[in-house]
Amino acid sequence: MTSDTRDLNEMISAALASDDDDVYWGVVGDLQREGSQQVFDAMLECMASAIAEERCLGADVLGQLGFSNGRPFVEQSLPLLLAAASSEHDPEVIDSVVSALGHQHDPRTIPGIVRHLDHPSDKVRFSVAAALNAVGPMTTSQVSSEVVPVLSQLMADRDADVRDWATFALANLEIDGADIRERLMTAALDSDECVRGEATLGLARRHDCRVVPLLRQAVEAAPTVDELPYKILDALEVVCADELLGPLVALRDRGPSSGYLDRAIETCDPARRQQRVRMLNDLLTALNNNGMTGALSQDRFNLVYGDQVQLHVGSDSNQCYDVDALLARAHGSIDGAAALVRDDLSRE
Repeated sequence: MTSDTRDLNEMISAALASDDDDVYWGVVGDLQREGSQQVFDAMLECMASAIAEERCLGADVLGQLGFSNGRPFVEQSLPLLLAAASSEHDPEVIDSVVSALGHQHDPRTIPGIVRHLDHPSDKVRFSVAAALNAVGPMTTSQVSSEVVPVLSQLMADRDADVRDWATFALANLEIDGADIRERLMTAALDSDECVRGEATLGLARRHDCRVVPLLRQAVEAAPTVDELPYKILDALEVVCADELLGPLVALRDRGPSSGYLDRAIETCDPARRQQRVRMLNDLLTALNNNGMTGALSQDRFNLVYGDQVQLHVGSDSNQCYDVDALLARAHGSIDGAAALVRDDLSRE
């Protein structure tokens, strides 16, 4: 037995023998970081073990094996994990397998994940919701037919944590429609504060006007901004609604203020929005005066700032800028921003 093999066996033994989660996950992380063929082979043995704890370890490590060097074992791990998802009966192992499938960031894992939608373990159903949030790039058809129905069911789960993650996952899907909005609206009235926050932000991202009364109610009920859930604060930054300006200013007057609150007030201030429209028009004019053509766009599902705008410049609009970042570089000068764009294009 080589020293490397002995060290690997000692690491595996240490993980299996420990009752301390920090020790266990520390070893899992070290094994994943190493990401060698030797570790992969050892995890194959663990997955084939008759001992549930060893199968858990195998799945936990395979979930992100080799993350520091390009994850070279994804294609070998995927069929193994999918097979385990079909054949495993131990709830703890199923939980590890479902989580590992989510970490593959691959839509091929969806069948292995959703087969446990109705599992009696709250922990497993939680992992189903979390894994679907991590699956990765999917076609619109896959999302609509395979993911949305599952998340919709989990949003009505008896366990609040399951509902929370399912709502988070649905709210972050970059699709829209009446059915999606109705599910989010129902969740926005949930008994759990975290669920309500995720749903409210999901509605705000879709610019559903029904979110405005919900946000107003939350703002008016909060003694200070510190009492507002952070998802509500995120939603306030996304929504540009004149009727929220008064309650937001009143909340600021109750003190203390915050960057979140100041940005929300800015996005809801109609005078400030008019000023911003003039600034954008002036920027396009300045570009045109310098022989350039610009176009503006806005991400429908932007989570960062309610009126974040991108500027596209060039014959194929291939040069893209965040307008606020560009103006910051130009110290607020419209002509300076146009000059920066001109200089950038001249270097292409």
